[in-house]
Amino acid sequence: MAPKNEKLNKTPQEIDADIEGAYLQKIRSMGSDNSILSKRERAQVVHELNCEYQFPINRLIKVAGLSRSTYYYTRSKMNEPDPDFELKELTSSIYYEYEGCYGYRRIQKELENRGHKVNHKKVYRIMKELGFS
Repeated sequence: MAPKNEKLNKTPQEIDADIEGAYLQKIRSMGSDNSILSKRERAQVVHELNCEYQFPINRLIKVAGLSRSTYYYTRSKMNEPDPDFELKELTSSIYYEYEGCYGYRRIQKELENRGHKVNHKKVYRIMKELGFS
């Protein structure tokens, strides 16, 4: 008589192989590879695989190359809105308004002229996140 759950028949090595295969398939479907993904994106993949397949978290984060604390911290922040959303929109609109000729210093000055006091390092970080520099 076969058990209802086929996971019961698998060895730990087979389960690890299934986890690794599912993880790699998931990141390939995102059009990326593990070295390019940020910690937040890797934590998102781990969370989705855990919800979908009920794989153990400790094995998933090991395959993803995350620490437990990073996974749980990132998971707690997943549902929070982006605090820099408005600033990203403004930065993007200025960048395209000047046809990509403005760097982070000029964009920071333009934001200042428009009434937004923002540190140049924050503008630089946002531009890097948006792929402008």
